[in-house]
Amino acid sequence: MREKNLPLHFTWQLSDQTVKVIIYFYMCGLFLHQASGQVCLYNYTISSGETIVVTQNSSVCLLCSQTSSNQWTISSVRYTPTLASYILDVSAPLTTLNAVPVKCTSTIQSTVFIAIPVYPPVVTFVNESTTLSLICSRVISASGLAVVDQAWLGPNGDTVSVFSNFDLTFVNRSRSGVYTCVTVLVSNSGSLTSVNTSTQVVVYYPPKILSLQADTYVIQGFSVQLKCAFDGLPVPTITWSFSGGSILLPISINLNVTVLTLMDLTGGNTGNYTCRASNLVGNSAASTQLFVQVPPSPPSGLNAFAVDKSSISIRWTNGFDGYSPLVFVNISYSVDRYPQDGIRVLSLPLITSANLSGLYPYSSYSIAVKLTNAVNLTSNPSNIVVTTLSLRPTSPSITKIVSITVNQLRITWMPPFINSSTTAPVDSWTAIYSCTSIINSSCSSGVVTSIPSFNTSYVLSGLVNDTNYTIAITGVNSGGVGDYSIPVVGLTTVDIPPPPVNFKLMYSPQTGSRFLSASWSETIPRNGIITGYSIYCNTSANQSYPEQVIGQNTPTIRSVVNAETLNTVFNLNFTWFTQYSCYVTANTSAGEGSPSMIATAMTGEGVPSSSRAIFVSSILGFPTNLVVNWSLPMPRNGIITNYTVYCNTSETQAYPEQVIGPNAPTIRSIVNGTTLATTLTGLNPYTQYCCYV
Repeated sequence: MREKNLPLHFTWQLSDQTVKVIIYFYMCGLFLHQASGQVCLYNYTISSGETIVVTQNSSVCLLCSQTSSNQWTISSVRYTPTLASYILDVSAPLTTLNAVPVKCTSTIQSTVFIAIPVYPPVVTFVNESTTLSLICSRVISASGLAVVDQAWLGPNGDTVSVFSNFDLTFVNRSRSGVYTCVTVLVSNSGSLTSVNTSTQVVVYYPPKILSLQADTYVIQGFSVQLKCAFDGLPVPTITWSFSGGSILLPISINLNVTVLTLMDLTGGNTGNYTCRASNLVGNSAASTQLFVQVPPSPPSGLNAFAVDKSSISIRWTNGFDGYSPLVFVNISYSVDRYPQDGIRVLSLPLITSANLSGLYPYSSYSIAVKLTNAVNLTSNPSNIVVTTLSLRPTSPSITKIVSITVNQLRITWMPPFINSSTTAPVDSWTAIYSCTSIINSSCSSGVVTSIPSFNTSYVLSGLVNDTNYTIAITGVNSGGVGDYSIPVVGLTTVDIPPPPVNFKLMYSPQTGSRFLSASWSETIPRNGIITGYSIYCNTSANQSYPEQVIGQNTPTIRSVVNAETLNTVFNLNFTWFTQYSCYVTANTSAGEGSPSMIATAMTGEGVPSSSRAIFVSSILGFPTNLVVNWSLPMPRNGIITNYTVYCNTSETQAYPEQVIGPNAPTIRSIVNGTTLATTLTGLNPYTQYCCYV
């Protein structure tokens, strides 16, 4: 039998003396008596006069001090065991104290007192941070047996209290364990014995997640175990939840570690996993992230941003990496027209643009871009079809240029040969032209684009007449502007000239009162070679506005001037003192141009014409007076300043052509030009006079 001696230190007063007694009690293991099969909790050696106290519901192994003895007398009943020990079973219920005499020989005997203690609970439960009161068992003393002292031993066997009752304050889990109350008894004979009663103190404390697996990355299709270590008493209930939602199963628990196993992972398993521990005292939770690594998302926004006849530049945006860094871009492309070339594949470092070179012109390429991440998972492709640019058209040839109006030329050409495998059809034509004109500096060069592709002729408009134009034409397709044709020169026809400008008209007294002078400037463009100018005049009474001078009111007076002259002095049988309205026109081989603006001027004064009528009459009562009346001369040929009246007697009357000369009348009267009558006085009475004005 294995034994352990545990010293207890007690102090009590006996017969007025203080005695310190060290009591060794033996905590026995299982001692199975071979004869009886009983289990001994205590082992005592019987000596003469010794008192033994045994508590109810226990057994004691009694050993005789004379080891050769195997005779026992228990309560006057002799018993002969096979060994020199005897198991006293006091497990039967007892309601009173009993003193059992025991002797193993005729000389060695002892008394076993059986005490009935009041036990504390076998197990005591308490929540952490609260107070626990421990009360030592109360021993009901019997006659000849008294309680000397009581004390509490802690889980480590140390004395935690020398009182029968004590409080554990602010209990924590380190205070858990077996607490033993030791009661010391003394018999009448002065022998000491002890009774031990124990309670298992169990401290409840809230759960705590001690550790949780860090964020985890797992490739799709694989399995994973998420581990969570915990503590707590009572043993917590463990649950796992996914992204704050459903409870997950199955889980396993080994000691204080729970394991959640997830099989055949997919992208849907990515999320937040929470390990939660709960008991009567509280709960605790911690979360970790699981990332299921899946193929990346296909590139987005794949487009061709630059296309040439032999290369295509593409770009895209890399998508979701599938929870694994992107490492490669896989580009594959093929051309429909040349299937024998197969599919070309490029595996490039992580980029977002690429240039595909060495391509066929005017060919459609199917391009696919895929992404690969670090765990070698590849995305679905993004696809586009791009056609390379064609070769530019070769040059057409101009076959004819014809002038159809003074400012239009019609050009005709022959389209170039198109190789359909390398060159796209012509989308449109472009014509360029420049002019060389000696007589017209206003001509300019020009470009005409977007001539429909189905045309093989085109009319250039807005040109200058009588001007040489150098013209070339080219085709345009998806490959760009082609080669220009050999330039050809075309000449526009002559047009009637525009009206002269700055036309001026004025009286020219130096050359005669019936002459007018005119000047003007030519207009650019002249629309050809000016062959001459024509001046048209009318009296102001017949004046017409410029747009009316040729027509019903065409002037009846016209003068033709040499082409090199821009001014003239002319007499077109103008009338004296008459206002004329005139304009000038220019002439080319195409005809007479439009008239200039009208200018007006008045000719000089001439001798007035005679009055159309004259009347002479006598005045009754005035025999020496005559009244002369006349009409306004027409034309007056100027402003009439005065009239002169001449009279003679009839005997000396002369004809009008003689009135001025040697036979001029001797009677003359000068009258103001605004008067058409006068009175002559001092004449001979009853005499006939002949008068004129």
